[in-house]
Amino acid sequence: MKQYSELENNVKRFIVEHEKGISIDDIHHKFRMKDGQNRKMADYLIDNKKIILEMKSLFSDRVKNVNDKLNELVKTDSWLAKNWHGAIHLEELIKRHPDSKRFRNDIMNFAYENIKTKIVKEANKQINATKDVLDLNDSIGGLILL
Repeated sequence: MKQYSELENNVKRFIVEHEKGISIDDIHHKFRMKDGQNRKMADYLIDNKKIILEMKSLFSDRVKNVNDKLNELVKTDSWLAKNWHGAIHLEELIKRHPDSKRFRNDIMNFAYENIKTKIVKEANKQINATKDVLDLNDSIGGLILL
């Protein structure tokens, strides 16, 4: 069984105790397939099963990936090549860049690409599986990012 972080446990406690939600882990038997495996499912039901919630925790440190992206941009961005030396806070670098709006968009799009393409997609699958198995077609889904 999955080990949960303290933050995840606190969120679960809040949803179950304060929102009168259902932890789907407590009803996982309903998701068992014929081969004995469990389907990937969402994490919680709240508001009388009208809302299905999937919780995802972001544990990976994006700093190295962003630094790799900056190293790549140095090849085509002459201002960055001249002005990015050593450690500098990313926000300061963005503010100083002559085309800060475009530069911010490039960096942020890169930094959050994994969230957009992988995490949200996986959450949608789990929410849809939960809708199908529990016959909650009128319910809406939501994603909690920690």
